[in-house]
Amino acid sequence: MNQIATEIVSELTQKLESLDEQQTAELARIVREAIEKLDSAPIIDPMLGVENGWPVGYFADTVGMFANEPFERPDQGEHQERDSW
Repeated sequence: MNQIATEIVSELTQKLESLDEQQTAELARIVREAIEKLDSAPIIDPMLGVENGWPVGYFADTVGMFANEPFERPDQGEHQERDSW
C-alpha cells in the first residue's frame, strides 16, 4: 500500500471510531459510491491521453489507417559535396 493509501486508511479508521451507527452507515455509503465511480470510469492509457500532447484516442483511431497503402521512397538524387572546414 502506498503512503497516500495508508494515510486514508488511518484517517477513515479514526473517523469511524468517533461516529455513531447512522453516521458510519452514511460514510460507508459515500465511500462505496466513490469506489463504484472509480470502478466504472473508463481507463485511459496515458500514452493516448492529453497529458503528452495528443488527443484522447488519437492513436487508437489512426492505427492501421495506411495499412494497405504502398509506400515507396523516391530516388534521393546525388549527395551534395560540401567544402570541409
